[in-house]
Amino acid sequence: MAKLLKRKQKHLDVCLDRALPVDSGNTRLSDIQLPHRALPETDIAGISLSTSFLGYELKSPLLISCMTGGSPEGNRLNRLLAEAAGKHGIAVGTGSIRVMLTHPETRSDFELKKTAGDVPVLANIGAAQLSQYPAKTLVEAVKSIEADGLYVHLNPAQELFQDG
Repeated sequence: MAKLLKRKQKHLDVCLDRALPVDSGNTRLSDIQLPHRALPETDIAGISLSTSFLGYELKSPLLISCMTGGSPEGNRLNRLLAEAAGKHGIAVGTGSIRVMLTHPETRSDFELKKTAGDVPVLANIGAAQLSQYPAKTLVEAVKSIEADGLYVHLNPAQELFQDG
């Protein structure tokens, strides 16, 4: 298995390893204070999180950003996430299409549209890879998997320190 594909599988392995200690660092959520309103003058039944995005009606303004692609486990996980997104009416993203661009044989791992159904599916790529691929290549890749758009993830620290 190519070095990039092995690294993508390693992302999943780390998440599945129950023996791995979890850092309990401060998330800063304790710094957030919401005003307490014991008797709100709001009809809760009238609250809607629904929104429209890219011509789709979503039940809430959320995006499941899939983690990886290019390995059988990543493919299975992304399909489960796409299915959940479709069921709950929220947008879904693919794993980084860098894998697909480097290993075209993995394209089917990124074809989530049929699984997701009537919600937006967005391809993604790291900012570090933008200079490696012409815009035309990225547009063709997005079209080839029937995604509705492309978003760029920013993770310079991870890109700097990860293997491969």
